[in-house]
Amino acid sequence: MSRQNWRIKCFRFNAGTHWIWEVLNMLISGKAEYVPWTPDRDFLEIEGEKIEQIPSPKIIITHYSINDLPKDVFKKRVKIVHVSRNPKSVAVSMYHHMKAERLLGDIFPETFSEFLPLFLDEENYMMSYWFSYIQDVETFCRENPENPVFNIKYEEIKKNQHIEIKRLAQFLEIETSDSLVDEIISKCEISKLKTVRGDEKDGGRPAMYRKGIVSDWKNWFTVADNEAFDKVYEEKMSSSKFTFEY
Repeated sequence: MSRQNWRIKCFRFNAGTHWIWEVLNMLISGKAEYVPWTPDRDFLEIEGEKIEQIPSPKIIITHYSINDLPKDVFKKRVKIVHVSRNPKSVAVSMYHHMKAERLLGDIFPETFSEFLPLFLDEENYMMSYWFSYIQDVETFCRENPENPVFNIKYEEIKKNQHIEIKRLAQFLEIETSDSLVDEIISKCEISKLKTVRGDEKDGGRPAMYRKGIVSDWKNWFTVADNEAFDKVYEEKMSSSKFTFEY
C-alpha cells in the first residue's frame, strides 16, 4: 500500500480528534465544506482495502502510539499531525465518552472522582496511559528531527485559531487564504458541528462533540482530585519540556 500521499493524524483519546479532523479535511480540499465521517475506514487501525477507498491525499487517524506506526510512515517521511490537550481536560472528556459508550457496563465508575484513579494508574487495563503516550512523542521528536511531525495543542488552536490553522497549512505545504481560514473557523464552531454531525446518538453511539471548551475540567475536579493528579503529573513529567494550558 502506498503511503506517500498520506497525512497521519496522531492523537491521544479525547484530544479534539474529530474537530481537528474537520479542519484538516477542509484545508486539504481547499473548501470549507463538510465531508462524510466514515470511522470504519478513516482509522489506521482498520488498514487494508477500506483505507484505500479514501480519496488522496489521505487523512488517516490513529490511536496508536507514535512508536507503533508502520515503519513505512517514517521511511517515506509521511507528515504527522500530533494533537495534544491538557491531561485534566483529557481525563474529563474520556470519563464522559466512556460512560456514554457504556464501556464496562454497570461496573464503570459512577462519578468522575471514582474514575480519575483509573486514569492515573499506569497498570490500568481500560485505556492506554496518557503519560507514556506523551513521553513517547516527545522522545521520538527529539531523537528523529528529520521526520515531519507537527505538534499542535488543542488549547492553542482554540485560542488562536487563525494563526494555528495557517501554521498547520504551512506544515502541510498547502496554499490557503485568510478568507478560507475564516470560513473553516466558522464551519468548525462546535455548535455547528454538533448540528451537522448530529447532537443525538447515532445508531446507539454517543454524539462526537460535547462542549469543546478548554477549562471544563475545573467543574469536575475536586480539590483532592486536583492534588492527586498534580502529584502524579510532577512524578511522571519532571523531565518533560511539554507544557499545557489549563
